[in-house]
Amino acid sequence: MKKKIILILIILLIPLFGGISSAVNLVSIGDWSLSDKYSVYYGGNEQRLDLSVDEVIQYYKKNSPEYKKIDLTHELNSLYFSSLEQQLNGIDNAIIQNKKLIEENRSMLEDYQKELELYEEGSAEWQTIVNNMETCALNIATYENLLIDYTTQKAELYTQYENYRFLNDYAELLFILDQSRLLNNIKEKCFSLIVLKENLDSVDDNISYNNVILQIHKENFKHGRSTESDIQLQDSLLELSRNQKDLYKTTYNNTFKDILRNIGFNEDQNIKISFDIKTLRSLVCKEFDIVKSSFYANDIKEKQLKNNIAILDGKIKILNEIYPLDSQVLELESKNREIAILEHHKWLLERDELLRNIYSDYENKYYDVKYKEKAAEAQYKKYLVALNKYNLGLISRIEYLEEKLKFNQYEMDAYMALYEYYRSLNRIDLAMLGLITNI
Repeated sequence: MKKKIILILIILLIPLFGGISSAVNLVSIGDWSLSDKYSVYYGGNEQRLDLSVDEVIQYYKKNSPEYKKIDLTHELNSLYFSSLEQQLNGIDNAIIQNKKLIEENRSMLEDYQKELELYEEGSAEWQTIVNNMETCALNIATYENLLIDYTTQKAELYTQYENYRFLNDYAELLFILDQSRLLNNIKEKCFSLIVLKENLDSVDDNISYNNVILQIHKENFKHGRSTESDIQLQDSLLELSRNQKDLYKTTYNNTFKDILRNIGFNEDQNIKISFDIKTLRSLVCKEFDIVKSSFYANDIKEKQLKNNIAILDGKIKILNEIYPLDSQVLELESKNREIAILEHHKWLLERDELLRNIYSDYENKYYDVKYKEKAAEAQYKKYLVALNKYNLGLISRIEYLEEKLKFNQYEMDAYMALYEYYRSLNRIDLAMLGLITNI
């Protein structure tokens, strides 16, 4: 009966105050979704520079020493390749010259041997020829030792040369991979600011909630309904929330400073970075067969492993010119070749599973964003209901704050899912270029 009377009284009050929503500032129950655009801020408002993530990347390309170093590194690889080619040609000439000198001395030795038979043993002429023969024999030994040294050097130079030839042959792909890895790192760092900002924004509600609970315990303590331990525990929880805020703020600022340094800006720069979330979310989930086909075509590790086998084949061929097949040197290189073949075979067995793992992670993260967004939307509506109840005086501030904290967590989960999806997308893009990175 009382409930009916109260309801009638509220209805009667509506015309007098323009409706309950006007009188107590009620909010309509609306939808929640991830923003199409999202912005993060650093510094003050004065002379603030507004940048999109794409513009941040352009500044990074222009000013980052690490990014600019990629060009120099690949140029240096090209110079090393040319230098090794010259050294290899030089040592080939030295080997040819030594072989020629060995053959010349052997031919002279044969001639001296025939000439020796013409003279009486012990005669001056005979002794002169013997001395010449000894000189030839010493020359042959010297040149043969030099030939071993030169051939060994050639084998090592050949290995270096072929490694740099690989870098030269796949320079364009390796260049793109190096660029992509660095650009992904700076872009992911920018996107991490979204998660940090969400944590930073929500921690104030945690502080408010813990402070309300603390005040209640203090009031209850006066009436014997709480203990000093209750107060101490809640005070520690409040302090923990404040420390979390300091930690999030420090991490947020340090991340921003690191980005500013990387793009060539002063740490005191006032800046806003904007994210085009709508375009990111409009991307269609890539099909596995397309990802796999692109990865197999570009798989840089498989190309390197095959190249390692070819290098050892060439090295063994060079060393076989001076060492017999059963020598310890060639046996060692043959074992290295067997290991290289096994490593190549092992990669062929492993790579499909690794690719499927990162694709599965990517696919799950792609759909996880939608699920987390729907969960946050449902919790948002519950929060708005709690807000209206609180404004009507139907629930306590604690109950309202509890619903607010729940929504904060769901909202953070949605933005964290977006961030994790972005990272998984970067891994897939790298895989399609031929590089698998760890999850």
